[in-house]
Amino acid sequence: MAACRRIAFVLMFSLVALVALLGQPGAAGAADGAGEKPNVIVILTDDQGWGDLSMNGNTNLDTPHIDSLAADGLDLKTVAASIDTSTSIPSMLTGLRPPRHGVFSFNHRLPEAVPSVFDLDGYDIGFYNAAGADDGLNSVLRRDDQTRLEELEPPFCYVERGHGGHHPYNGIGYDKGLETFREEFSGDVEKTRRTYTEAIEASAERFRDRIRTLGDRGLLEE
Repeated sequence: MAACRRIAFVLMFSLVALVALLGQPGAAGAADGAGEKPNVIVILTDDQGWGDLSMNGNTNLDTPHIDSLAADGLDLKTVAASIDTSTSIPSMLTGLRPPRHGVFSFNHRLPEAVPSVFDLDGYDIGFYNAAGADDGLNSVLRRDDQTRLEELEPPFCYVERGHGGHHPYNGIGYDKGLETFREEFSGDVEKTRRTYTEAIEASAERFRDRIRTLGDRGLLEE
């Protein structure tokens, strides 16, 4: 399989975007790839703030994996459209603020007339939600697929939503989330910090795993 000339990676947090562009024009062999569409990978974490990272001055949390990912790419600070998952993620994927895309809760659906990255012409589209296909976000985005990156063929646009630092940590289960939190974390500040840090750091590791997947498929350029 021929290597794609350009691959755009985006790791998006609630208030942080880390971007790495590989195989840009000027790189070896880029000239004969002129006109090729870049593959796009968007990795979304949930409930993670800009101030939660040690690279941004947080002295209570240590996030070396995310920090190193930012050092290898581009770190951008932006403003969230909303603090709510159901509203902010549609904004990220459409480029529109909530009043324009019309989603204000998990009871709403992204209108079919509103274009998003899922509508990119000529792309193999995939979406994977770590919370499961029956999660409310799938309904909001009108997606019933659970597509893995390795299933897509270039050019592709792949969006993956992970747990990030969202409570309950590491998928305890929303129905018992508050009860579990009280039993396991209440009053234990260090355990709360440690568990939260492990959860958000896993996002960076998952991002690098996706890069390795592309390398194994011969889709990366040096």
